[in-house]
Amino acid sequence: LQLTAAAEERAKTAERRATIAEERANIVNMNSNTAEKRAVIAETRAGVAETRASVAEERIKVAEVETIAAEKRMTDAKTMATTFEERTRKAEDAVKLLQESARMSDIRIAELVQ
Repeated sequence: LQLTAAAEERAKTAERRATIAEERANIVNMNSNTAEKRAVIAETRAGVAETRASVAEERIKVAEVETIAAEKRMTDAKTMATTFEERTRKAEDAVKLLQESARMSDIRIAELVQ
């Protein structure tokens, strides 16, 4: 009878230990699942950050191209302004020559009329 009681007590103890071991295994498994989910989240965040960095780099490239284009347009505008200024000076000089020529003609006409 004592052997049976002792055996039953050992069986109950073994069952309690088994239950505790199963609960610990479940906790470890949950921790593992949590760690795996956190790893997936971290990988996703890293992917998002990488994509954002790539987009920012592409925006920099576009801005650089736009800057170069704007600088070229500015240079072209300066060249055009210089050209128009030169044409204006030549036209003003031509007007002065024509005015001088007209004045000289008026003087000759006046001399011929006298």
